[in-house]
Amino acid sequence: MLESGNHRAFFNDIPVAISLSRADNGVYLDANAEWLRLTGLTLADVVGRSSIELGLWDSDQQRAQAMQSLAQTGQLRDLDMTFTRPDQRRVLLRVNVNRIVVNGEACLLSYLKDVTDERAAQSALLASEQLLTATNQRLSQQLRLFEAMESLASVGYWTASRTNRDLIWSKGLYQLTGWPLSQDPSATGGRDRIHPDDLAKYTNAVTTLDGGTFEYRWQHPDGRMRWHRSRVQSLTSDDDEPLIFGMVQDITSERDTAQALQEKLGFIQKITSRLPGAVFQLRRNADGIHEFLYISEPACEIYPGFSAQGILQDAYCTLAIHHPDDLAGFEASVRTAMLTMTPWQHEYRLLLPDGEVRWLLGQGMPESDSHGAVLLSGFVTDITTRKRADERLRLSEARFRSLTELSSDWYWEQDAQFRFVRVDGNLQTAKTLPEAHYLGKTLWEDEGVQGVSAAQWARHRAALQAHEVFHDFEMQRQRADGSWMWVSISGTPILDAQGQFTGYRGIGRDISERKRTEKEIEYLAFYDALTGLPNRRLLIERLQLALLGTARHDRYSAVLFIDLDNFKDLNDSLGHDMGDMLLKQVAQRLQASVREVDTVARLGGDEFVVMLEELGSDPVQVTALVEKIGRKVLASLNQVYELGTLEHHSTPSMGVALLSRQVRSVDELLKQADLAMYESKAAGRNTMRFFDPAMQALVA
Repeated sequence: MLESGNHRAFFNDIPVAISLSRADNGVYLDANAEWLRLTGLTLADVVGRSSIELGLWDSDQQRAQAMQSLAQTGQLRDLDMTFTRPDQRRVLLRVNVNRIVVNGEACLLSYLKDVTDERAAQSALLASEQLLTATNQRLSQQLRLFEAMESLASVGYWTASRTNRDLIWSKGLYQLTGWPLSQDPSATGGRDRIHPDDLAKYTNAVTTLDGGTFEYRWQHPDGRMRWHRSRVQSLTSDDDEPLIFGMVQDITSERDTAQALQEKLGFIQKITSRLPGAVFQLRRNADGIHEFLYISEPACEIYPGFSAQGILQDAYCTLAIHHPDDLAGFEASVRTAMLTMTPWQHEYRLLLPDGEVRWLLGQGMPESDSHGAVLLSGFVTDITTRKRADERLRLSEARFRSLTELSSDWYWEQDAQFRFVRVDGNLQTAKTLPEAHYLGKTLWEDEGVQGVSAAQWARHRAALQAHEVFHDFEMQRQRADGSWMWVSISGTPILDAQGQFTGYRGIGRDISERKRTEKEIEYLAFYDALTGLPNRRLLIERLQLALLGTARHDRYSAVLFIDLDNFKDLNDSLGHDMGDMLLKQVAQRLQASVREVDTVARLGGDEFVVMLEELGSDPVQVTALVEKIGRKVLASLNQVYELGTLEHHSTPSMGVALLSRQVRSVDELLKQADLAMYESKAAGRNTMRFFDPAMQALVA
């Protein structure tokens, strides 16, 4: 573009990065040596290609917006853009553009400046110098950061001048100590509340100011003794007055948790941990680039081999020691939290160069700023000790599960609201639903439970509310295949060290076999073993109920007393097996000949009784109906029977007695039917007779 040799040499030797491009499409016409050095491109790469093709603009839209501003003012000033050089190094370039005319063509004269190091220096300065008046917005962010840190970690801090000992407390420290914000810290007598046995540790820390971690007991204004963990160190700079800085964390809950685990399991040692580690503020810019605005000095302890200053300059540097198996999950968790603006909490591992593996817990709260960026303020702590304790607990649980799986019973635990929190045992053998089906539910909330009446539930829940021991509470639970099993559970309340109720624990067992046995015993008591029909006992119970119903409603029922003709001859000639086969087929035919509401029973031997209920109140109509049903039964029983390979013909003799208000007892009714049956046999067999001669005359 610059055809004169002198002009070309002057243009190329200028120590400022300059390029010339067409105004309408951004195609480059020329670029000097400094511009090519900054971008890492060659002149052949540049000339004839547009700024978008070279990657200087993210999109046509971004360039169009810049060109609109240029069109309005004739120039573009101090626009920062991120550019990836061919060597994959990302640089931050500041561009200034003037519109000029060259040989009658509108062109853009652009100046580039590498501000990568300048921006890194600005970020480090903003993160460390809190008192600069030009950083009011940053100061507000830092205050919110520390307030978020105090809220998340239950910590507070204090500062004191080394010369006049002026003492200042943070809001979090006031909350931690229970004193109002209006209280003068120097008048609280806070040091006097330190347990005498721990005072020497505190005095040594504030004397040496070595930043070491120490723990001590401190009496809260409410009278309770609290555990604190603290670090005290000196903060100095060239311009500011030296300060003593102390960080305090209330670790009472951590101490209590460690003590509870020790008492419950017997082998877990007291859990201790260090201070809340590294406090940070991470920003994701609108272009997707992440940078740390602040990270505290303990970052070098959390991430060995890296300094806080180094992390400020390169937000991605610590990823090199993240465990390869956890790196993708870590990046995804941060990305999700900042996209959805939800709290971030993630556990992940570091794999140090010496092979040591450390567990870290990261927590933070995201928020948006006015420039479209997202800030994530939080802290990272080392939880390796806790993870190792969890692993020991897991091994102990595994041993316990192995023992319970060898038993046919199950072990279970419930919380204070009677919801299942644990179910262990040989569940697979019983083919029950998986453990997750029960967790978080009470027994009465489980849709897979039945066989318990409302009254039984009420008594059981009353026992639970009273925290009583209970035994053998029986119910049906659904198996994985949809079938039902009977279980029995027994339980005892769980009390903590203070005697407070925390839930229930107990055992459950499969009692399906016992229930089946009980059902079989009950079945044998009321049903005939050969035919499956109700036996004499069950028949009499139903006849008694029918007798009571007839007395109340004046409606007739009837009894058909049936005896097989010449049955003894069949048994004697062909054997009892053939006789049993005939009895079964007779039972089936009788059931098929009557209604579902009627009862077919076997009294024994070859005697059967059919009870017909709710026949009506008109004796003539009832007699006709009974006669019709009796004829149907006779016809059915007269059909040929197939006994194995043999065909056999059998006939019945039937006696009928009506159940009315005049019948005083079941025995009387059966005797009447029995007498009528013998009348049938006397009349030549294979026929039917009514007990009442008048009724017999109606059907004669």
